[in-house]
Amino acid sequence: MKIHETVVSIEGKDVTRIRSSAFYLSGVASIVLGVILVANEVYIGLTLILVVAPFVLMYPLIRALMLGKDSIGVVLVTAFLDYWLNKKLRSDSTKDSRSQ
Repeated sequence: MKIHETVVSIEGKDVTRIRSSAFYLSGVASIVLGVILVANEVYIGLTLILVVAPFVLMYPLIRALMLGKDSIGVVLVTAFLDYWLNKKLRSDSTKDSRSQ
């Protein structure tokens, strides 16, 4: 399986980038490995499930919204969105636990 692909950008330039399927496969592998580690009481697996997998799975979507280019900007936007979503979900879960 090739990990890189060449696509034509909107400007008509050839762009070589990492295939989206590589990111999806990495995200699923992170989830599976994280579950296996947590089942064996190695709690670093939670990091794979809660941080690495969402980041890797969101990256192709953010890249598509940024006109299909791999860049530092896409990584930063993905990191910011991942941080914001985690913070939002944590604050919502603490509000739910306080109300009970």
